[in-house]
Amino acid sequence: LSNDIKIVATCPSKKIAEYLKNEFQIENVIITEETGNPSTNEIINQITNCKTKNILVLTDDSNIILSAEQAADFMKDRYDVSVIKSKNIIEVINACLVFNSEKSVAENTRAMNRSIRKQDSALLSTSVKTSKFNGVHVEKNDFIGIYDKKIVLAEKNSEIAVINLIKKLRDKNKKAQVMYIIYGSGISLREIRNIEKFVNENYGTKCILIDGGQKLYKYYIGVA
Repeated sequence: LSNDIKIVATCPSKKIAEYLKNEFQIENVIITEETGNPSTNEIINQITNCKTKNILVLTDDSNIILSAEQAADFMKDRYDVSVIKSKNIIEVINACLVFNSEKSVAENTRAMNRSIRKQDSALLSTSVKTSKFNGVHVEKNDFIGIYDKKIVLAEKNSEIAVINLIKKLRDKNKKAQVMYIIYGSGISLREIRNIEKFVNENYGTKCILIDGGQKLYKYYIGVA
């Protein structure tokens, strides 16, 4: 085993896996869209595939954290494994941005956790039923904005929903300098351009658009 430091990450789609590979040279990625949350064994297999003693495991969903921690615990006699408890793909990307292959697992863990704390993110999904959450009336097939684990808005039109969700994120993060927008399958290029134009005209924030092709969440939005 080498003494290099490598990352194992989970992510929701093949396109996002390619993005992580191209941007951050992460080879060991578990795509969750088709198979659901990975087992402890799957994470152990990816750790072993790294062929190094020093591993950072980044999860893209809070439901995966326990399996990742069990994998790290199982491997602790031979490996130095740290689990970064990232809760969505925006947090994974923000953690990767500060990764330094020259530093130790502990130093990278501290830097990555700091980076995650500094960012903020929201998700856009589609409702499967009519209901009411926190005073927000939601009808089946509405586009629903999720922020701080709460449903904060529901709209019939995805573009309006995203713009309103961006407003809520920016109201809380007025000093944010970068906005990440990861859009899923079935989103038109016209809609993306309109959203980008809205961000540029209203906030002057650098806007990074990523075609994620994911199915579950129509959009991941993050600011840092």
